[in-house]
Amino acid sequence: MAQANKDQGPDVAPPVSDLQTAEALGRRVAEVTLQLERGRLNRAGAVEPAQAAGALDHALVTAHADDGYRLFVVPFDRGGVDVARDPWNAVGMRDSDTFDVVLDGVAVDAAEAVGPPGWYLSRRGFWMGGIGVAACWYGGASGALDALRDTVRRRDDPHGLAHLGAADALCAAMWALLALAADAVDDGVAGADLRRLAWRVRAAVERLAPDVLLHVERGVGAGGLTRDAAMARRAADLPVYIRQHHAESDLAALGADVVGGP
Repeated sequence: MAQANKDQGPDVAPPVSDLQTAEALGRRVAEVTLQLERGRLNRAGAVEPAQAAGALDHALVTAHADDGYRLFVVPFDRGGVDVARDPWNAVGMRDSDTFDVVLDGVAVDAAEAVGPPGWYLSRRGFWMGGIGVAACWYGGASGALDALRDTVRRRDDPHGLAHLGAADALCAAMWALLALAADAVDDGVAGADLRRLAWRVRAAVERLAPDVLLHVERGVGAGGLTRDAAMARRAADLPVYIRQHHAESDLAALGADVVGGP
């Protein structure tokens, strides 16, 4: 299965993408028209980015139906569905196997809906998955920290030590927050509390992980970025992956939640 959540409306808070969502890595929807025809939901003109689409046979697509925000399963072999194999121009995440799933006038039956109205965004796993993506961002930053540690051990460089100390502190902060979130999930946090926790964790890691990468890049220098294949890949992949965070959109959602909550 592949999934995307491109057509979120203004009545729904900006979502936290889970691991399979490639929304931030693909082209934006130019125009989306949703209409109810002959008891079937017709979706026209949408482009849905999905990871690993080349190896899959169905897509999970969100849409606004007459009874609310719904998740539908759409087979790739249905008329009007096409996997656009445009070139992946970015160096970062080149191996992510991400394509655009193009829907042109595709109709879906009610039987193809997954879960009740509102289920996709309200399910506990949605927000847990968002936290899991932040853990992956942390993992990329932690790997970069390891590369800097190896470099500093090989030379007498007080500036390298300073970058290492700064990067280590940032990684420790991310780890502490992720551990706190994991404990909360194990204790059963759910609903609005889980949603706010996910927004907070993702916002913090999205802010701190690039700072770690900056310290690492300055510490390892051009040599580390060009001769260490793993480090070069990390420096290219991590910024692209972190952009699955919706930046100011997610921060505004968190701010609104803070204003309206306890």
